[in-house]
Amino acid sequence: MQFHARKSPEECLALVEGKHFYHAFNLANGLKFPGEWDISKDIEGYRFPDMRGKRVLDLGPASGWFSFYLESLGADVTVLESRGYGDFDVYGVDRYTAPERAPDRIVDGQKLWDGPYSASFWAMHEMLGSRVKFVNGKFYDAPELFTEPFDIVLACNILQHVRDPIGVLRAAHAVCRGLCIVVHQTWSDHDDSPWPSAQYPFFHLDRISWAQPNKVLFEHWFKAAGFQSVNADHFVRSTPDQEHRNQEGIVTNAPFQLRLAHAVA
Repeated sequence: MQFHARKSPEECLALVEGKHFYHAFNLANGLKFPGEWDISKDIEGYRFPDMRGKRVLDLGPASGWFSFYLESLGADVTVLESRGYGDFDVYGVDRYTAPERAPDRIVDGQKLWDGPYSASFWAMHEMLGSRVKFVNGKFYDAPELFTEPFDIVLACNILQHVRDPIGVLRAAHAVCRGLCIVVHQTWSDHDDSPWPSAQYPFFHLDRISWAQPNKVLFEHWFKAAGFQSVNADHFVRSTPDQEHRNQEGIVTNAPFQLRLAHAVA
């Protein structure tokens, strides 16, 4: 997948200078912006439906690869992104905190703060001449933030970073009139178990990664949130682009599989 920039190569390079990318982007003009993950390697695995004319909500867009891709397919895309780590569910912290800094930008009169990767999102937004709309907030608050329902709600690997995945899926269900598409790293070693169970394998690595459910628990999350049906039989490959290490020098983007769920509201 190649994105078509509305800027010259020189302008593109100036826009991305000094910005960290979560997603890698390839441009039709030959430029490539390296990131932690290359989504394009298995984009067909996501089984996206026809996006023309669809209203889409992308939860936690990071650098925005899915947002801009779905926009290129004809969707009207809105993203919901945190104002920073103060909006995250952090292990050992009992409350959320508002940003202590001034807004990073003002768009259409709205004060907006960058999430952890939003600087690269906005660089791509300007470069592509995108019309994707950006809203700040916690995922749990989607029903209070949006008055019109969405045809599709997308949540790509964000349930990993919430303490209450059913709560986020309930919020997604409340604003979804069609399909919710979720990818999540599950506890596939226990997929054969009939008992809902989960592991929490990352507390020693960071304080913002939470549950890995087995398949039956993953499916129960959607049912508990109010979805009519869910198909979680498929996987997509998560392919690293550039190796990324945390402060302790541990590689945080080794290749792995993500379970794909299509849930009908």
